[in-house]
Amino acid sequence: MQRFLFRRAVHGVFILVGLSILMFSLLVFTPGDPVELLQSSNPDIRSEDTAMLRKYYGLDDPLYVRYVKWVRILVLGDPATGARLGYSRTYGQPVTKIMGDRLKNTLWLLSGAFVLAFAVGVSAGVYSALHQYSKADYVITVAAFAGHSVPVFWQGIVFILLFAVWIPWFPAGGMLTPGVTPGWPALMDRLWHLILPVIVLATFNTAAWARYMRSSMLEVIRQDYVRTARAKGNAERIVINRHAMRNALIPIITLVALSVPGLLNGSVLTETVFSWPGMGLLLFQAVLGHDYNVAMAVLLFLALTTVVFNLLADVAYAMADPRIRYE
Repeated sequence: MQRFLFRRAVHGVFILVGLSILMFSLLVFTPGDPVELLQSSNPDIRSEDTAMLRKYYGLDDPLYVRYVKWVRILVLGDPATGARLGYSRTYGQPVTKIMGDRLKNTLWLLSGAFVLAFAVGVSAGVYSALHQYSKADYVITVAAFAGHSVPVFWQGIVFILLFAVWIPWFPAGGMLTPGVTPGWPALMDRLWHLILPVIVLATFNTAAWARYMRSSMLEVIRQDYVRTARAKGNAERIVINRHAMRNALIPIITLVALSVPGLLNGSVLTETVFSWPGMGLLLFQAVLGHDYNVAMAVLLFLALTTVVFNLLADVAYAMADPRIRYE
């Protein structure tokens, strides 16, 4: 196992380096730059000032020079401010501070979406498998295919229109109502703001986990050891929970671990639609504002999360199934 983990860690480093080069190149080749944005907002700025700014930020340097400078900032910190990951031109703060504040808000959203998707998806999948070809099974199947097919941004807009505009049950966006009292009222207000974005973000994974759980459960309940457990006179609840469910969940472990980066990546659209001040909205604003340090830091964090959870999925699968061995 140690050799496998070491090999995967080395591969992960090479993957992250390759992804960082690709992401940095895409950001640099995006039309426009910070100086052009400054010119558009202040037409009276002199050409000498813009030339000085372009030289100061290194915008006219070759691509490989700019990438090496960014790697140096990533490893050693900004030479001027000492900030690791650099300094944000848009927010005027170190990137680490901005990401730390936004990450807390994203974790609120991801935690709710993960719990909802797992609880509803696994329960629906088990119920659908135990009532195969029933009306409930067909309803769950159709709902799962629909949830798997609807784009996140479209679903978010529809939910805002339905439940925040036409039927004003929930807030249309944001994280807190202005002027709310700190403490318990603020916590309840934040949970109230979470309902719509959590449902939207969890829909895709709920649908996927329901389908996978149904398929896995159908395969398990036809095994000989399940029939033997029933023949011994065990109650159906014990047969399902103690014998069938534990084995049916093994393939879902990998799916759940791999879905965490998907939830994090999906938060970009969800947070943008609902104006939730998290990592996803930060990335969207950084790309639009050509804030390269912030955009690269968030993208690298997303890539690192994907690599780490892929590794955790393999480890968890081996721990859950003793038949799996990595040499």
